[in-house]
Amino acid sequence: MKTKKLSGSGWFALFSLLLSGCVTSDSTPYDNRETNFLGIYTAKEASFEPPRKTTLLLKSNELVPQSDYSGNKYEILWGLITITDY
Repeated sequence: MKTKKLSGSGWFALFSLLLSGCVTSDSTPYDNRETNFLGIYTAKEASFEPPRKTTLLLKSNELVPQSDYSGNKYEILWGLITITDY
């Protein structure tokens, strides 16, 4: 009987799925709502937080002109790419 071995990337994917998890907090009027999917995608509603200095920053007003801002912040690939709406 043959046994299959997991490669390094296979182990990484397995432990990422087991240890990361999905988090959604209940929202109150004074609490920001945050959604996290394995760290690959993170969304923070009405955060107005300054982006990290080590991120590729995209501002929504640079992509599409608008007049009302929601303050949402989206991070992709563990904060490597950040999209802000403020």
